[in-house]
Amino acid sequence: MQIRIGLETEMEGRALGFALDFPGVFAYGSDDGEVLLRIPHALLEFDYWVRNHTQAPWFQLDDLDFRLTEIYPTRFEGDYEVNAFFEDDRRILSTEECAQAALVHQWQREELLAGVETLPEELLTKLFPGQRWDILGILDHIAKVERWYLSQLDIDLPPTKPGADPFACLEQSFEAVHSVLPKLPEMEKITVDQGETWSPRKFVRRLLWHQRDHIGHIQELAGIKRR
Repeated sequence: MQIRIGLETEMEGRALGFALDFPGVFAYGSDDGEVLLRIPHALLEFDYWVRNHTQAPWFQLDDLDFRLTEIYPTRFEGDYEVNAFFEDDRRILSTEECAQAALVHQWQREELLAGVETLPEELLTKLFPGQRWDILGILDHIAKVERWYLSQLDIDLPPTKPGADPFACLEQSFEAVHSVLPKLPEMEKITVDQGETWSPRKFVRRLLWHQRDHIGHIQELAGIKRR
């Protein structure tokens, strides 16, 4: 099986590789070589994680052939960071892919909430050295970014009130994402905002990357072992 990799370079001083046929699978590295070394482990870890959630995993991994197929350097339009739009992001999503993405997003969200619901208030609101947000702030950020990703497909939600509970915001963004995912199969929408191109496939790729990335971020801050 050939595993196609899209590489986003110059992203906060490092490279980020995506397994293009497996949304939710990614790896960081100092350069393309390090990413290519780490992607196989990330894919096998993802496979193990999926199999822990379902008795019907949707792929078989054998005779793996990892290929770097696209490279996109992150750039800035003024203060705005323009992230990768791979040619693969133009590919139309299937019903099966959207159903799988919904499951992965749901399982990620369950892991996210399970990891924070028992944390003491002082840890949720503790500002760690060198961090932009406390843990509650990270949760709020996840919800806001999901809403923003939806807006890139011209799907707008009612604004949240300043100071709204992060958990309520997460619930609202989750419900919105899962109302939209079943509508994405066969959608050919391409949008451009601030010089950045978006499509339904990029929406799914970024959605699953962003939530998983911050789950790892919170686990690191809170000293939680990944399940």
